[in-house]
Amino acid sequence: MPMPMPMRMPKSSSSLAGFKWTFFDTHQMERALAFGNGRYQVCNGRDEGMLAGLALGCDASIGNGFNYMPGVYQRMRAAFAVGDFKTARMEQSRSCLAVALMQKPKFKGVLTCCKAMHEMRGVPVGSTRKPLPELTAADKEELKKDLTAIGFFDWCD
Repeated sequence: MPMPMPMRMPKSSSSLAGFKWTFFDTHQMERALAFGNGRYQVCNGRDEGMLAGLALGCDASIGNGFNYMPGVYQRMRAAFAVGDFKTARMEQSRSCLAVALMQKPKFKGVLTCCKAMHEMRGVPVGSTRKPLPELTAADKEELKKDLTAIGFFDWCD
């Protein structure tokens, strides 16, 4: 198995403060966190893995879901901070439900769905950038129906 990028870097750098970890391999994430004896900030980079990142000690998280379902991640972080792992896992499951729905081929990708979800929540952010496809009005209606079925609009804030 190749060594992850952080472990191939010099142990010290005057210009590097940290990095975003986007892989699901928690063993390698732990190695990245230990790299440089804590000198570097490691940000978890997957919405579906935020809870694992918190458990391993990531300093922060970066995810596009924070924009259209912020409550999920705020509640997850707060629950984790007080040791309420049942609630933290429930919020992580909600995140995973939404991401899995957006990954369905009929919705043309997560980024395409993000734009539509912002619009559904009253924040028009414009169309997707090329070459990404756009959802049709029918696609958006179906996405909204599927989001409603999983309770998204009840727990996204």
